[in-house]
Amino acid sequence: MIRRMNLSGLQSAVRAGLIATAALCSAMPAVADSNSYPLVELRQYTLHEGKRDVLIDLFEREFVESQETLGMKVIGTFTDLDRPNHFVWLRGFRGSAERKAGLTSFYGGRVWKAHNARANATMIDSDNVLLLRANVPGQFELSGSRPAYGASAPNGLIVATIYYLMIDPNKALTRFERQMQPRLKKAGIKPLAWFVTEMAPNNFPPLPVREGERVLVWFAAYEDEGTHAASKSSVDQAETSIAPFFQRAPETLRLKPTPRSLLRRASSAKMGSASDVSRHRPAELTEVAGVEIPQTPLAKHAASYVAAAEPDFLFNHSLRVFVFGALAMKARGAAFDPETAYVAALFHDLGLVPRVASAKNSFEIDGANLAEAFVLENGGTKEQARIAWNAVAMHDLGRTYQSRQSNEALLLGAGASADVNGPDSKVFSDATVADVLKDVPRLQFKERFMSAAADHCKRKPLSQIGWLDPLCREVVPREDRGSVQEGIAAAPLTE
Repeated sequence: MIRRMNLSGLQSAVRAGLIATAALCSAMPAVADSNSYPLVELRQYTLHEGKRDVLIDLFEREFVESQETLGMKVIGTFTDLDRPNHFVWLRGFRGSAERKAGLTSFYGGRVWKAHNARANATMIDSDNVLLLRANVPGQFELSGSRPAYGASAPNGLIVATIYYLMIDPNKALTRFERQMQPRLKKAGIKPLAWFVTEMAPNNFPPLPVREGERVLVWFAAYEDEGTHAASKSSVDQAETSIAPFFQRAPETLRLKPTPRSLLRRASSAKMGSASDVSRHRPAELTEVAGVEIPQTPLAKHAASYVAAAEPDFLFNHSLRVFVFGALAMKARGAAFDPETAYVAALFHDLGLVPRVASAKNSFEIDGANLAEAFVLENGGTKEQARIAWNAVAMHDLGRTYQSRQSNEALLLGAGASADVNGPDSKVFSDATVADVLKDVPRLQFKERFMSAAADHCKRKPLSQIGWLDPLCREVVPREDRGSVQEGIAAAPLTE
């Protein structure tokens, strides 16, 4: 029987397991940075009418990087062509112990607690879950970069075929690999991955899975619905080698990848196409021009979050701002907290991104609010949140304002000035600047930043009072901004 997620029960169970899981995690060896995720959940959610896109937007904004920083992998997210009120996704784990630890941390953590009410309000049922396991040859090949938040949905179709079996799934798996798979490949159909039921008990009971079922599931990518339909006879012929073991008719899921799905059709027929984003992924950068890039959980999560939300040129700009600012503070002999300064630098221009911006605030205030909320929701202190807010809000107001706040605000101001107006040759040598630009390229920053700023002014022409205000007046010259004289004269006070 399929049930709707019981959040109160889930949260109670998670709280009960946190201490045990913390002990488990401390005893576990460090997990290698591998793309091997042999344990996978195939999750099918039934949603309220009209709520599918609401959940997808929330999921892609809040629930991707927040899970992956805990060692899990959001492999694919999809709509279902045949069931418009369904959301389907794949979550991978390196093993059962890692699954328990990751799920306990996520569902007991700040991100889920902050957003679970909105997510749950979209759902009728979230318990239709198959827990699956693959051998090494059958795992997804994780290659390519995940598109940024706000990207367009890709073309192509992912098809999951579920076989319900009368025999041990591992025996059917042997028949699939030795007989059916070669027939599929001969017909030009290359399975992306294939799995069978995980026979071990569910070690995270707060999230139910369908137990007592024996299945084999395989995935393939197609150019469109037509090419999938044209392949049906070839698939039917290939599966005759395994059909005698079917308990009932196979189930076929025709899935359209959502904008940020890692699993999508690629010309190489491998899982995960490379996006058009040209940037260093946050995990790849640990040092630039002698400046260490913070690697704390808060810093890494912030980098993943902002990298997903911002276009490549803006994300790279944020990285350079931190590096230039840190070098400037080092030249002044001024101390600062690298983690807080790094988070502030990452968020300082996020308010220019329409999908996360408010309706009326300046981009500086939007970025400050986003940074403050992120720090508080992800384990930072109130003091860190306050410092980050002030640094972002004042990053383009000048040193006089920044010096009254913190060294982190001074760092952000110095770094932004260096990357936008040009580095001071008295502070930054040519060789240092070259090192920074080699590791974090500008990607046509001038042109693309001006375009983003102009678009911001068109959307919110009255939002800016500082550095960007002259551009907004130029872009939208006829907007009625009132005047100081009119405001004073209209005051309802008797002289």
